[in-house]
Amino acid sequence: MADETTEQAGQAAAPPTAQESAAPVASAPEQAGGAAPPAEPVAPPELEVTEEIRRILRLEVPVIVKLADKKMPLGDIIDLVPGSIVEFAKSADTPLELLVNNKTIGHGVAVKVGEKFGLRVDEITPVQETIRNLGG
Repeated sequence: MADETTEQAGQAAAPPTAQESAAPVASAPEQAGGAAPPAEPVAPPELEVTEEIRRILRLEVPVIVKLADKKMPLGDIIDLVPGSIVEFAKSADTPLELLVNNKTIGHGVAVKVGEKFGLRVDEITPVQETIRNLGG
């Protein structure tokens, strides 16, 4: 019986298969209850997985969701006070940009996840194009 428990524990710790990793880590209701444990990064099926690729996939990089942008005269920026409203030309229903290394890799819509907000990704750039855009 102890062997069965050890064997089951070993199976539970196995890294996910390519099919398992294709599914989202957690859906919005699951995330609302608490943070999901970090998943082992999995390379896209078209990449040959080397140790170097595994190390790269474990890197943590800043992810930015861009609401809008605007150029303003410095004088107007200095005049900003709490309660000021900065109006953007972008429509409120326009998809938000998902950026990595200040490069757009996708688009999505803001969603509420419990008491926090998130981004439901509606469009993502193909992996090879993303790598090319990021300078790889």
